[in-house]
Amino acid sequence: MHVGYHFTSSATVDVAEAYGYTGVTFFYLLSGFVLTWAQPEPRPGRFWWSRIARIWPLTVMLTAFAFTVIAAQERIPGPLGHVANFLLFQAWLPRGSWYFGGNGVSWSLSCELFFYLAFPLLIIPIRRFGWRALALAVTATLLLQIGAPAVAALIHVPGNIYFWLFFIFPPYRLLEFLLGMLLARMVTLGLRLRWPRTSAAVAIAGLAVLAGAFTTYTVLTGDYLDRPFVAMAVIPSLLVLILAAATQDIRGLRSWACSGLLVLLGECSFELYLLHKPLYLFTSQFGWWQNKGHLRGAGLLLAFIVFALLASVLVHKLVENPLNHALRRLPDNFGRWCSANLRPGGGLALLAPLRPPTAASGGAGPGAGLSSPRHPQPIAPSPRTSPRSQMPSTRGPRMGRDDRPPP
Repeated sequence: MHVGYHFTSSATVDVAEAYGYTGVTFFYLLSGFVLTWAQPEPRPGRFWWSRIARIWPLTVMLTAFAFTVIAAQERIPGPLGHVANFLLFQAWLPRGSWYFGGNGVSWSLSCELFFYLAFPLLIIPIRRFGWRALALAVTATLLLQIGAPAVAALIHVPGNIYFWLFFIFPPYRLLEFLLGMLLARMVTLGLRLRWPRTSAAVAIAGLAVLAGAFTTYTVLTGDYLDRPFVAMAVIPSLLVLILAAATQDIRGLRSWACSGLLVLLGECSFELYLLHKPLYLFTSQFGWWQNKGHLRGAGLLLAFIVFALLASVLVHKLVENPLNHALRRLPDNFGRWCSANLRPGGGLALLAPLRPPTAASGGAGPGAGLSSPRHPQPIAPSPRTSPRSQMPSTRGPRMGRDDRPPP
């Protein structure tokens, strides 16, 4: 959707690619499903930090790249827009130069960050839902998804505000994330597909039929269908795809999607999502991807896809993964540092005056009374040594592996 039209000479293909924005709907559904199914760290602080460590560092890097190296080819907002983009707040503001500013695709992560903030609150009641509560929740969610844009159209909300409300605005997009969470709860209660592979094939065929119908309508009339109603049309097929994959995993059925290469590409999908547009804009300055259309254009598009995938793997392995792991360990490292350096009564032990060695401390010298919190000395505590300082520090529970939903 973002780069395909640079390689084609067919208006019909361009129209078909333009409806690719439904991929974000799939991303939000899958994200809600995976996080609920994985049952992540129950403590909100831990969860929020792990999610920020996952999406923020690479987003900031590529936003800075967009604002500097390729600024002439991107939308550049004012100073407040720069701040909003770096803080992933841009989707809350109804200005196209803000929510599509910088690395324009990062607007969806502004929504995703809002979902992460809401998740610990939403998961508490959802984990208690039975079938009746789930049915009511799904019905209410679908009615909101359909009713809100219908009412906005009836009262003639201006086009730019309508687009922002039902394409960008985080609370409305939260409804898709919520549907994914509700589906995960249904699977927890035993929902399965009897024939998951056949169901997945039917869902893919349904998506193909819808794509053909949307494209035909737009080519014949010149009008694009409204996004919220296009999303509502594809959501049933997308939910079936997710449920089919979950059913196969639960039953231990392996498929081509479990191959090592595809798993690797899935792990790098976040990098691909953020990288592909600035990568194209930067390399196109050197005349790499001149649009020739027809078969040559298709070949160049394939070459760019391979190039973008390789770049995403490198960024994932060399940049994003190390940064993510370092940031996620930061709270534990800080906790260990506090255990080692903060005195029980308050203050830094490293800055406290050293006491003369005692019999209980064993040995002499300036470091002889200080036991390591990870390797406590096997001695009984003395009146001058707090029992607390003799205890080894403990790490918090390790976070589970991150979900890497395809964008």
